[in-house]
Amino acid sequence: MEWLINDLSLQGQFSDANTLMDSFGNLMKLRIKHQLLRDHLFCSRNLTSRPTVGDDSLYHVVSDFSDRYQAKFLLQWIVKFGPFWDDLSEPQQDDYFEYQNIDVTQQGLGEIARRRLVAIDAHSFSFSGGPIPFTHSPLCVQHGLSEDPLGTISVPNVWQWQELEQQLVAATPPPKSWGELLQRSRQKFSHLIIADTIESQLQPTPFSAYGAERVAILLTILNDICQESLLESGELTPRGRDLLNDFFVGRKALFTDESESNIREFRDEMTFADPSDVQASRIFCPWHGKIKPSQLRIHFQWPRPSGQRQIKVVYVGPKKTKH
Repeated sequence: MEWLINDLSLQGQFSDANTLMDSFGNLMKLRIKHQLLRDHLFCSRNLTSRPTVGDDSLYHVVSDFSDRYQAKFLLQWIVKFGPFWDDLSEPQQDDYFEYQNIDVTQQGLGEIARRRLVAIDAHSFSFSGGPIPFTHSPLCVQHGLSEDPLGTISVPNVWQWQELEQQLVAATPPPKSWGELLQRSRQKFSHLIIADTIESQLQPTPFSAYGAERVAILLTILNDICQESLLESGELTPRGRDLLNDFFVGRKALFTDESESNIREFRDEMTFADPSDVQASRIFCPWHGKIKPSQLRIHFQWPRPSGQRQIKVVYVGPKKTKH
């Protein structure tokens, strides 16, 4: 779970600098108290330009605030340290989002919509008050141009710091090791067969919280595709075909086949023990999911053999086609 600040909810509604700093002060206290929020409460690099006290920007008001320590602490967060979602934005082929006919593509709501489209559990944190009300949930973000909408994304929204803290307490802390990630994945993704050998494959790779998060996202997409397979024929439902088109097709696809030259050169490296029959069978799995900017890859059996609904995940580890 992660939270992104809704830029649009800063709309000049604060009466003075004190009320603004009180609102941000509650968030800062939660960040100090909860490591999960320090790591997973994102703002945009453009947040500082939003109007807060009338037309005065967030940066202007905070910079002139009388309590220099509190002002410095807040500016270090929203200007220097983040985390900033801009640095890890999720690409979308049709990259345009609106909220109530307002372009939010480069704001928090747009990025939350992008992330939810790729199965990231992203939520909005909004400030209350102002001409556009944000004291309700979900917020309905439109994907695509007004004259040619592609769909609506429901964005879970929280606007009270007490409720945010309740979510923090209830949230499962992120895994702290590859083994913990794989254990949770096997419990959660019933439509995947995740090979027992993956623990040893990942052992030489230092654990990365970001890498673990990306692995979980890719496995979620594969599991969702399996869920959208018809029981009798194995064909995909309309939603399943949409998932396949979104994540398996195009220059920026998250899942791709290997090139013909790599298949010739690295065929042995991309042939793995069958997790359903490790003693007898080996299966060739050039299809893989990419985890950037690291060189981690997830290899899996694709397409599935006729009559098989589950996807066999045979490898998670460093890129196999390194020269």
